[in-house]
Amino acid sequence: FSCINILRFRNFLRVLAKVKGGKEEDFTVTRKTGSGFGNRKVTKEMKNAIKKKLQASPMLTAKRLKERLPELTQVTNKTIQRICKEELKLPSRKMVRKPLRTKHMQAKSLSLRSKTGQRLSGRR
Repeated sequence: FSCINILRFRNFLRVLAKVKGGKEEDFTVTRKTGSGFGNRKVTKEMKNAIKKKLQASPMLTAKRLKERLPELTQVTNKTIQRICKEELKLPSRKMVRKPLRTKHMQAKSLSLRSKTGQRLSGRR
């Protein structure tokens, strides 16, 4: 719940108490035991296995982790990414996107290299 939703809910309880003729505490909503955050697909043991795999080879993606750890087959890639980022606090290894080189940029680079005498790697 956000703060606004909590305030709206409290206001709703006050109105309900006035209409029904009782105290606000009589209408509080409690969760059932066992409901909520307890039932998770990814256990602590699985998180430790993910962490060990990523420490051994940090460039593994979520898809590759699912292939190497069979217990992660029922978990989505997005969930694995979220666990790595938020719960395990591991740094992101995503490669930086590089801009495509235009013909003008290539010609400019070639002319600069020929002026400075730098050797060209690859094709000419």
